[in-house]
Amino acid sequence: IRTISSYFFTKTIANAIKINGELQAVPSYAFRKANIKEVFISEGVVEIGEGAFAISSVERVFFPKSLKTIQNSAFINCDELKHINFSEGLETIGRSAFQGCTEIEKLQFPNSLKHIGAFSFCPHTAHESMDIETITFGEKLESIGESAFSSCEKLRTVELKNVKTIDKLLIINNVCIKGKLRVSC
Repeated sequence: IRTISSYFFTKTIANAIKINGELQAVPSYAFRKANIKEVFISEGVVEIGEGAFAISSVERVFFPKSLKTIQNSAFINCDELKHINFSEGLETIGRSAFQGCTEIEKLQFPNSLKHIGAFSFCPHTAHESMDIETITFGEKLESIGESAFSSCEKLRTVELKNVKTIDKLLIINNVCIKGKLRVSC
């Protein structure tokens, strides 16, 4: 398959899917509200579209090295998502990309990642909290958007190697920070 339309697999039911590398971008809302447990994205895919897996039941997702961009709200409110395998090559995570994915416990970002959008890893509502305990940022990270990691009440360890811009409310609660932190306003 070389192309699929937006909303094409909405509400699909499957244990696992593998997205062919000939499909360079996963279209916006293509798998919205799908009942899929595992997502394997093949080499060749460079972009995950806006809301592509929004409100789906994904538990595990594996990204290829070819992936450069995860668009806004790509996995918003996937409240069963526990494991994300970010690969080297990823450069941008859009606004609210993983907002409401409250079951994630560990995030290890690749060195290639440059930008994390606002509200990317925070709960969808004020009365929820995230299960994230550990975050490791890569060496090329340039910016982290506002409230990207707000309400991470279980967060205990953050490793920052080089960050140029951090907006409001990046790190709250009791957090151990390792590495060098440079902030320019």
